[in-house]
Amino acid sequence: MDLIVVPTLGPFEEREAYLEDKTVQSTVNTRIAHRHFRNHWYRSSPKDFLELQELVSIAWPSISLEKPVLNIGQKPQLSMMFIENRIPREIYWSGFGFQIWLQMMTQMINAPSESLLVMDEPDIYLHPDLQRKLVRVVTGKFAQYFIATHSTEIINEVPIGNVASVSKGAQRAHKVGNDEGYRKLLFYIGSSENAEFSRIARAKRIIFFEGKDKKIYQCFAKKLAIKSVFDEADTLFLQSGGFSQWSRVKNVNWTLDKVFNIDVSIVAIFDRDYLCDAEIAKFAEKMSEENLLCEVLDRKEIENYALVDSVLIRLLQERAQSSGKSISADEANQVLSDLIEDFRQEVYSKRFSAYELFERNNKT
Repeated sequence: MDLIVVPTLGPFEEREAYLEDKTVQSTVNTRIAHRHFRNHWYRSSPKDFLELQELVSIAWPSISLEKPVLNIGQKPQLSMMFIENRIPREIYWSGFGFQIWLQMMTQMINAPSESLLVMDEPDIYLHPDLQRKLVRVVTGKFAQYFIATHSTEIINEVPIGNVASVSKGAQRAHKVGNDEGYRKLLFYIGSSENAEFSRIARAKRIIFFEGKDKKIYQCFAKKLAIKSVFDEADTLFLQSGGFSQWSRVKNVNWTLDKVFNIDVSIVAIFDRDYLCDAEIAKFAEKMSEENLLCEVLDRKEIENYALVDSVLIRLLQERAQSSGKSISADEANQVLSDLIEDFRQEVYSKRFSAYELFERNNKT
């Protein structure tokens, strides 16, 4: 396994002389790589440069990047242009965030997917939106990675189980294994509030999820390989507390409109829980009266959509095999059927109780 350590990044040179192949190759992963950026991409393959263009479009959809060209003269030099809103500019005149993104993406393109990536404090260079997009690029390309950061944007973008707290003087890192540890970590780095709330002033839409469901939706989007709303910088994601806390969504809508004069579209996605069709219809009608779009899942929880018989049977067989045992598909299916039967009465009871409570309250 290769170890890829992203070197110290810096601004591009205003003028970059054409260098020998040996010189360029020896500096690709060093602290002076930014000084030879154009030289590296001048020698790149069309396939690699196309990948760089695609990675640029993730962060800057309006920018088109062009391959470096050699300007012949007394001292041959390289130039590299980008076009934004039909205006061509040399990369030297771009913002520092754009220059850093180009360098980070270059390091990733050069690395095999089975490599171990190490990055130190990438957040000090990048806007919060770019920090989140960086995590998605990294997790999509590398099976293993280490990112040292104080950024809540980056921490919020990965599962809790992937976060470890490193304290000065401690001999080992401590994994953050639950929500309580996560809250303590955010408090330590100075952001115990919802880190995405700072984006509200420029949000065009707000999506409310129950609890940590956002991460699960992101997993589905990644698995389906679709471009999702999670990549849009003008979309804000907030947590709601389920049906019982629907007024929280209503209050946010009223506050933004009446107090801050911010015009945003609000969508709330709720789990079905044990509620009956009639109660869900009434709830959706109530939300519609408040000019709020509400979607209720057809299943109890979003996680239920991942319960596929064939997948569960295969996992049971793999787990048995890892323990030195062997079970057939029919035996695994019987295990699932037995588990379902164990919970059937309890589930029916809760669904009936919810229906009875709704009917009783609806008559009063």
